[in-house]
Amino acid sequence: MEEVYSFTARVVERGVRQILITPEEPQALLEYFERAQLPSKPYKRGKSICVSIGRQALVEQSDGAERVQYVVQAQNTRSGRQMWGVALAPLP
Repeated sequence: MEEVYSFTARVVERGVRQILITPEEPQALLEYFERAQLPSKPYKRGKSICVSIGRQALVEQSDGAERVQYVVQAQNTRSGRQMWGVALAPLP
């Protein structure tokens, strides 16, 4: 079974159908990418690592919070190995 990984992030952009978050500990996320053997590198905006969340159910779970806890898991898909969002929770 694949490792379930959780990280705290700050919401940097919010749209109707997606949010863009940046991890509070980017090095830990990079280490997860390596451990999980995710082939792609995380998206960067300037020097910040950004993760786009487009699943509507997860976007709604953010409840407008500025900080969130994001739970992910690596999965094999038809287009290759990818990071898949499992849950998202707002933080104070």
